[in-house]
Amino acid sequence: MHNTMPKILLVVMALLTVLETSGSISGIVASSDQDWTSSPSIALSGAEIKLLDSATLEIAKRTSTDSSGAFHFDDVKPGGYFVTINEKGMFRERVAAVSVKSGQEANIGKQNLRLSQIISVFTPLDENGKFPGHRRRS
Repeated sequence: MHNTMPKILLVVMALLTVLETSGSISGIVASSDQDWTSSPSIALSGAEIKLLDSATLEIAKRTSTDSSGAFHFDDVKPGGYFVTINEKGMFRERVAAVSVKSGQEANIGKQNLRLSQIISVFTPLDENGKFPGHRRRS
């Protein structure tokens, strides 16, 4: 019993060292577009979130938002990162200069994505259900 106590103490110290050498990043993603509606923002479930190393621009981690629009990256090495948010039909947002420190959480808060502008040309049909100028080929 006397010999096992130092071993257990070393294991506990090693675990504490590992826990303190990483941090985390969290945030919430919602849709909001004041040009289209005055309603409050809506949580975006399933939005793709990528964590890019700011020095190399390589993807360090990826996840997606949960049903409340929240995301969380655990075990992030200390340093600088970019968080990219991508959802179909929305503009992509990049949050720059997210800094992660050992044992701390970097919360980027609520990120509101705007709807992409969709431009469509509507050409009404004539009384015969044809496009104006439509000619029948012989």
